Amino acid sequence: MLVDVFQISSWLKADQKEKEQAAIQDILMRRDLQNTSDGYSSLHDDEDVNVENVPDSEVSSEESK
Repeated sequence: MLVDVFQISSWLKADQKEKEQAAIQDILMRRDLQNTSDGYSSLHDDEDVNVENVPDSEVSSEESK
């Protein structure tokens, strides 16, 4: 139980990062769907989007409020 006390913060950070990445992926998919339904193709069709490389500063902290 004592070990868990020290690991809680890392569990919370990992959980928050998972939620942020899922939100980013959802936003990117919706943006891509919207662009295709409007008749516009995505600017980066050839490139895969890697949410791992999105800086934390670009992630909105709206969910944490």
